[in-house]
Amino acid sequence: MVIGFNSGIVIGIATGKFKLSLTLADTKKMTEELHHIRNFKDSLDHMAVSYTMNQLATCGDDSIKVHDLNDLKDILHIITLEEDRGHMKNVEWSEDGQFLTLSTST
Repeated sequence: MVIGFNSGIVIGIATGKFKLSLTLADTKKMTEELHHIRNFKDSLDHMAVSYTMNQLATCGDDSIKVHDLNDLKDILHIITLEEDRGHMKNVEWSEDGQFLTLSTST
């Protein structure tokens, strides 16, 4: 599981199989924080996962960062918007993971 916070932090959490009745001890065994990164200085605007490519795309602070899902600290690509293109809204992968799109407020 990957959790993103609009403050710019991204956390990767390992989860176990879901059980209908969990005790507190079971819950602690099921979840473990694997990665904790400050991905952007000011804000994280949107995230998208490509299971085909095993990659996570995040956008914020006028750039897009593509991470390896096995190790979120491994940044594969950084794409910086050269001009003021407006506030980033959404980033999405194509179904086959070959294309990444970004929409902005303008």
